[in-house]
Amino acid sequence: MPSTEYYATRQYFTDLVGFTPYSFTNFINKHGIKKTDAGYPIFEIMKALKDGGSESIDDVEKSLKHAKLARIRLETSIKRRDHIKRDLAVDRMRTTLMAISTKISYGAKQAAPRVIGVMNVIDVENIIIGCFESSMDMLLEEAERLIDWEKYELDIQSDGEELAERPEENLSFGDDEEDPFASEI
Repeated sequence: MPSTEYYATRQYFTDLVGFTPYSFTNFINKHGIKKTDAGYPIFEIMKALKDGGSESIDDVEKSLKHAKLARIRLETSIKRRDHIKRDLAVDRMRTTLMAISTKISYGAKQAAPRVIGVMNVIDVENIIIGCFESSMDMLLEEAERLIDWEKYELDIQSDGEELAERPEENLSFGDDEEDPFASEI
C-alpha cells in the first residue's frame, strides 16, 4: 500500500518538534532531505529520526563544552587586551581629548571679542553658548571625517596631530581672519 506523504514548514519542526533552526538545517542536509513547494516531508523526517538521525547526548555535550571553551578563551583574550592594542587606544583617546580641548578653547577665543562692551548678562551668555556650539559643530564635522580604526592604526601620528591642532585654530598664534561677528559689537 503506497503511503501519502505529508509536508510541514520549517517553523512546524522548530516549534513543535524541538529543532533549533541551525540543528534542523544540519539534520536535513545530513540526511539529504529536500524541501518541496509544499514544505518538508514529515514521514521522511520521521524515518530519519527513527534511524538515529537526532543528535546524541554526547554530541550536545561536546557542543556545549566547545562553546564554553570558546567563551572562556574570548574572556581571557579580552582581559589580556588582545583585541585592541593598548598604545593605540591610549593614543586615540589622547588625540580625541586634545581635539575637544582645542575646540573648547577655540570657542572661548571666538567669544572673547564679542562680549567686550556687552552689559547684559543674558546677551553675554548667548554669545558664549553660540561660540561653544559652533566649535562643537566643527568638532563633530572633524569626527565624522575620522578614518576607521584599522586605517587609523597605520598612520596615527599624522592624523592625530592634524586633528588635535590645526594651524588656523592655534590659540598661541591666533589667525589672520577677522571674526565676522566681532564687527557686530
